Amino acid sequence: MMITTESNKLPNKIPRKPREEAVQIVTEELKSMMWTFIVLNGITLIICAVYSVVDSFDWRFLTGLVAGNAASLLNFYHLGVKAGKILRRKDIIYAKRYSKISFICRYLGGFAAFGILITLGAINAITAMIPLFFPKIHYYFKAVFNKNDKIFK
Repeated sequence: MMITTESNKLPNKIPRKPREEAVQIVTEELKSMMWTFIVLNGITLIICAVYSVVDSFDWRFLTGLVAGNAASLLNFYHLGVKAGKILRRKDIIYAKRYSKISFICRYLGGFAAFGILITLGAINAITAMIPLFFPKIHYYFKAVFNKNDKIFK
């Protein structure tokens, strides 16, 4: 049996590295977005199914939806982690430059990846681009339905 004294008590919160904290915050936000993504993907799949009945089924609808969801989640994750790093910087000029470079890299990388996949005929461009708006839609719904949320006060 160990006797607890002030010197050997663990603090309530174990201090974490800033990157770990940013990753945890982004992960929690992604978990909160899960149901919005599921519902919006379901709606998109229903629209694709109706279009497939009217015209013809194309497997690129599904691969585009998967690629769009992956790009949306990776973009959100990258944005959140880099924003955490930018906010910890003391040098404003460096932070602005880092922010611009991060923005350019994210969009050029996404544009190149989607361009290659569309050129190869592996995805449908429309269903690939729709999930990129899911985080924005999630935050619109969150702002409308969660008026008492601390973020929006």
